[in-house]
Amino acid sequence: MTDPRDDELDDFLRETMEAGMQPNELGAIAASLPPLAPSLGLRGRLMQSTASGRLARFAVRGAALLDLGAAEAAALLDAVDRPSSWGPGPGPGIALFHVAGGPAVRGAITGFVRIERGQAFPSHRHLGSEAVLVVQGALRDDTSGAVVRTGDVARMPAGSEHALSVVPGPALVYLAVVADGVDIGGLVLRPDDGRL
Repeated sequence: MTDPRDDELDDFLRETMEAGMQPNELGAIAASLPPLAPSLGLRGRLMQSTASGRLARFAVRGAALLDLGAAEAAALLDAVDRPSSWGPGPGPGIALFHVAGGPAVRGAITGFVRIERGQAFPSHRHLGSEAVLVVQGALRDDTSGAVVRTGDVARMPAGSEHALSVVPGPALVYLAVVADGVDIGGLVLRPDDGRL
């Protein structure tokens, strides 16, 4: 189980079963309770959260990485689900969605990277620092073995080198801000490169 509250739930179920109650009886008890209307504040927050795109929860962190406002970052995150946003990437099963960031990231390559299940981003060297926010799936840094999951931010210093693979599950999508550029097997790409 991956939810941080699962340990609490497991303890609760164990204690309930030790007291002689079966887990299916909990459902019957819950169903017998009278419905309770949510408070207006809770209802409003719930409705607002569902009105946003599926990746809206990353807007604040994405905005910080891109030096944009949260509304601009939310609009970019919404565009991740549009096939027309994506172009070819540096290998099979890799697509790129370039975006413009704010003044603080003018000297960086900024955008989203999508890597399909079973694929990998080839070994590359960072000419400047890199910051990555995973918004879907998980990646494994093939050099360090570190796993970066949805919602995590990973940072790599200038001069670092690694390859990335997709952890089993959905396709990997991450926002990358790469200062100064990247060298992929001798192909050097810089922020002002017309091939991007």
